[in-house]
Amino acid sequence: MHRIVFATAVVLVTAFGCGSSVSPDATADGGAEQCVDGQTTCLASTFQRCEGGSWVDQEVCSQICDSTLGCVECVPGANFCDGNDVYSCNSDGSRGGFLETCEGELICSQGRCVDACQEAADGRSYIGCEYYAVDNDNAIEVLDVAGDDGCGGGGGIFNPGNPGAVQRDDLFVCHDPDATGLPPLFPPQFVQGLCDPDGGCPSGYACEQTPVCVLDAQNSPFAVVVSNPQESAVDVTISDAAGSAETFSLTPGEVRSILPQSLGFADHSIDGSGVSASAYKIVSTAPVVAYQFNPLDNVDVFSNDGSLLIARHAYDQKYYGMTWPTLERRSQGTHDYHGYITVVAWQDDTQVTVKPNAGVIAGPGIQALSAGQNATVTLNAMEVLQIQAVPDGDLTGSLVEAANGKTFGVFAGHEAIVIQNTEQSCCADHIEEMMFPASTWGKDFVIARSKDRGMNEPDLLRILAQKGGTTVTFDPTPIEGSCGTLNEGQFCDVRVQVDTQITASEPVLIGHYLLSVLESNGFTAEGIGDPSLALAVPYEQYRSAYDFLVPSEYDEQYVSVVAQQGAEVKLDGASVSSQLAPVAGGAFVAGRIKVEPGQHKLECPSSSCGIEIYGYSDAVSYLFAGGLDLQQIVIE
Repeated sequence: MHRIVFATAVVLVTAFGCGSSVSPDATADGGAEQCVDGQTTCLASTFQRCEGGSWVDQEVCSQICDSTLGCVECVPGANFCDGNDVYSCNSDGSRGGFLETCEGELICSQGRCVDACQEAADGRSYIGCEYYAVDNDNAIEVLDVAGDDGCGGGGGIFNPGNPGAVQRDDLFVCHDPDATGLPPLFPPQFVQGLCDPDGGCPSGYACEQTPVCVLDAQNSPFAVVVSNPQESAVDVTISDAAGSAETFSLTPGEVRSILPQSLGFADHSIDGSGVSASAYKIVSTAPVVAYQFNPLDNVDVFSNDGSLLIARHAYDQKYYGMTWPTLERRSQGTHDYHGYITVVAWQDDTQVTVKPNAGVIAGPGIQALSAGQNATVTLNAMEVLQIQAVPDGDLTGSLVEAANGKTFGVFAGHEAIVIQNTEQSCCADHIEEMMFPASTWGKDFVIARSKDRGMNEPDLLRILAQKGGTTVTFDPTPIEGSCGTLNEGQFCDVRVQVDTQITASEPVLIGHYLLSVLESNGFTAEGIGDPSLALAVPYEQYRSAYDFLVPSEYDEQYVSVVAQQGAEVKLDGASVSSQLAPVAGGAFVAGRIKVEPGQHKLECPSSSCGIEIYGYSDAVSYLFAGGLDLQQIVIE
């Protein structure tokens, strides 16, 4: 939520977990007859005095600017925090006496001892003390039957960059050991991908467990990554429905990658429609930031994405899915890549009703559904429902809502999608994202397009309507596509080359997609990165401070920033405002800033801002929102 507090001091360092912003009593940019001689004010962190009718800079404050006193250490008369210690502030803005130390599960926030987890829950932001992660369905590419020497340690089938390592697996595939071809141009095709969910195969092929050579992102190392932005240690526990659990202590500022299977947890990766006890529960003794990567980092990976995890306190009762059509590939001699929606329950007897916009494949606990056919499913804590779309079916706009008033979380994604930049563009890549509740959608957006990858590629924006009669305007106009009038669950796709301001007449959800840009002639390759998905954050849910993580092993990684014109923006304490440029009419600025792996903090002390985090390597990429408030701002 965008919150502006008017006061006599501008606080330059925001307390983590609050996200509110403080603005000066007045602002000025110079010029004659704008003030009365002797008046003082603060312009962001700069103390100004009126001289000769114009504002003149006096001093840039390193901590707090007070509109009367100038640069001070604290807000006069207000208590403040130094770590977990509470101090008073003298009337002259200097440090006063020690008052108390916050102990146990209490932390110091805005000059008082508070239950940090409860404060995070009350604030309804992305930061919290309880999360649920799901190892969603990812891609497996079957290359051929394994030979006597296995798979020969080869790597990469899409381009000379070898994105992914070939390995040997015993899988149920469509197999014909007697297949013939026309060698050498058309060698025999002994396998035609994985078996269909019902065990079906093309004519002449049988579903058999066979040693095959594959690129396997489905069983690559899934990870939950947790960062501790607190000034004291935080204990984090991950557990599953089977009773496995591990606890870690994170020091202040520490980032920890948790790979459940390496800790002895069972493999909870999901494959196909169905209900399963597959969720991971993450709890902490103080608010943390959590993400999931499927799989983690860019190590021998050919299909991946990451998602910001939404804290359980922000779960709600109504969601819509944002994904992509199932990629039909049986006609090309291999298995399909499916789009899906995943529901995760945190409490027993959670009844959810799904209304898909496309046909759904049957699985354990869920029958086959046609488009528009409702189904209600009961989940217990830690259980997950995944519904996958039939070939060419698109679950975008599908409704998922509570049937008995209990809250839950929702993911949407796809095993691997292709969104081509040109007819020569390759390749497919996994997408997944945790959905924002319908109650948190907004009407006003600024999209900072992704860092150009040298292939003149646009970004694709998918705009999904929640209410009938929704109209959407763009500034500037997209290079391709338009929206017209949208009804509930309908969407439109546009392509943009530049930073774009978007205004909708009713609340919308915007999916921000990266395109496939890799182009290869068989000997050389150009371009970097593949499709990925983030949900755009509406201006109404911007924050003034973000703690975020950048993963390892990617060639290029960036944070895109959107802020109000004139706002100060700091990355890890250093100003980056000069790297932002005006968007459209000039009320906002945006830019792309290169970042290194690890934990970072971005602040907009005098305003609020929005961020996206993303990275590229060869034929893989990831993209996710860097954080947001999740205030319930939509009125039914």
